[in-house]
Amino acid sequence: MIATNKYKILIWLVVILFAMNLATIGSLVYHTRQSGEPEPTTADASGTATSDRGARFFRDQLALDPNQMLSFREANRVYNRSTHQVARELEMLRMLLVSEMTGVHPDSAHIDSISGEIGNRHRELKRLTAAYYLEMRTHCTPEQKTKLDEIFLKMVHQDEGDQPERGRRMGRGWDSLPSRRGR
Repeated sequence: MIATNKYKILIWLVVILFAMNLATIGSLVYHTRQSGEPEPTTADASGTATSDRGARFFRDQLALDPNQMLSFREANRVYNRSTHQVARELEMLRMLLVSEMTGVHPDSAHIDSISGEIGNRHRELKRLTAAYYLEMRTHCTPEQKTKLDEIFLKMVHQDEGDQPERGRRMGRGWDSLPSRRGR
């Protein structure tokens, strides 16, 4: 009799747990469908998620109309594709530079050549950014141009704030050496 009661209790517990699991799954499905499709978190092969995020930022900041939004989205897509390619090249060049510098017999001419290529890639990034900015300006009203100018100025100042000061790179510059005064 006692064993039968234990089995009945266990069966009821299993039924209750099963019902709770079904309710949880049903709730998740319901809420997922209510909220629509989630926004993509990673870009597909064409960079759509990234370009949409950039275009949405400008739409919100500049109050873009639908036609402007399409133009900004396309400009952002082209910009992201180009800059991601250059960024990959820069990363490869940096690894090559470090490999050459830390090698058994570093070649100064090769290091100079790699450094020059890194500089060329940085110049290309700046050129792409300027072209992107100018393309966006062509689709703006005068008021939006003023706001766009402010956004880019903030971005430039923010980028400058992220960089260590020239000659003071993480305490390895000349100013990090002990003073020789008084010797």
